[in-house]
Amino acid sequence: MNNGMIPQQAIDEVLKRFEIGETVGRYVHLSKRGKYLVGLCPFHSEKTPSFTVTPEKQIFHCYGCGKSGNVIKFMMEMENETFPEAVKRMAEEAGVPVTWSPHRDESSPASGKRRFSTKRTPTPPNCTTTCFATRKRESRPWTICARGESMTS
Repeated sequence: MNNGMIPQQAIDEVLKRFEIGETVGRYVHLSKRGKYLVGLCPFHSEKTPSFTVTPEKQIFHCYGCGKSGNVIKFMMEMENETFPEAVKRMAEEAGVPVTWSPHRDESSPASGKRRFSTKRTPTPPNCTTTCFATRKRESRPWTICARGESMTS
C-alpha cells in the first residue's frame, strides 16, 4: 500500500456511490421504521434491534454499543480494515480511480494542519509532571504541559 494521502475528491466520490442502506443490508437484515432502517447490531450480540441506519444522512448508529459513522466506517469495522484499505477497496468496487498524493511536510506551516507528536518531551526544571505532546506552529515548537500550561521549549 502507498504511504501517501487519499485525495478528498476520491473519498467524496466513494461516499456518493455507496448508499448506506444497501451496503449495510449486505451484512444486516434491515427493516424500515419510518425514515429509518433498523436491525440487530453486527458489532455486538443482542435480541432487540438497536442498530439504526439513517439513509437521509447516510449514517449508522447503534444505541447498544455506541458505534456509529458513515459507510466507510461501517466497512472498516465489518472487514477489519484501516481507512485507506477500506477506501481503496470500495473505490475499486465502484470504479473510482484513486491516485495517492504524497504526504505533506509535517513541519511546513503551509501544510495547513497542526501536527502533534506523542513523544515525551523533557520536563522543565520547575515542573514536577512529564509532558507528552509537542506541537509545531510556524516553526516555533511549544509544549502542552500535563498540568495544562503551555510553555515554549
